[in-house]
Amino acid sequence: MLTEDNALELIKSTGAVEEGHFVFTNGSHARVKITKKFNTKPHKLDLLAEAISDHFESYRVEVVISPAAGAIALGSRVAYYLGEETNFIYAEVINGQLLLPSGFADLIREGTRVLVVDDTSTTGGTEKELMRAVRKLGAEVVGVGQLWNRTDVRLDVPIFSCVNRYLPDYPEDECPLCQEGVQINTDDKHGLAFVDRYGNNPSGWPANRK
Repeated sequence: MLTEDNALELIKSTGAVEEGHFVFTNGSHARVKITKKFNTKPHKLDLLAEAISDHFESYRVEVVISPAAGAIALGSRVAYYLGEETNFIYAEVINGQLLLPSGFADLIREGTRVLVVDDTSTTGGTEKELMRAVRKLGAEVVGVGQLWNRTDVRLDVPIFSCVNRYLPDYPEDECPLCQEGVQINTDDKHGLAFVDRYGNNPSGWPANRK
């Protein structure tokens, strides 16, 4: 059985745990980010996926759903370990909403037992959006599986995370990293958008305008 310490070491060994000054999708900032590099080591990802599937083995999961694109590999492997009768689908952002592609809609119907699988949870927003989309079709969300839960997200279904380690994030107007003048990581679109909006000079960042 994979322990939480084992899972933590597996994720770290892929290079997915990075330190710096990151901007997330919801606009918050953080010193530590769990990147998608865990996808580059399929054998290690497989061990994590198996741990999630083991936890939900008795839940009679019919469909696993993950958000595109970062959690597709993980969700697919979780479905594989749950058995050949378990389908896997993904949702993608269409016109600003997380929706099921039309070709997958027939796999979720009234009463279908669905497991949501994501990589990391910061605010729980993605999980909640997926749950709403699934429930809108009359299906039942039986749980949420994750690689890493970095906050105290509360959902109305059982949650299993391979790693439960709190990693703080901060509103952009209260960010201590901004106040320290730590440069923003612009390797992803959210950090780049922040710099495009406020510039590279920390004095112009919202946390330093008080």
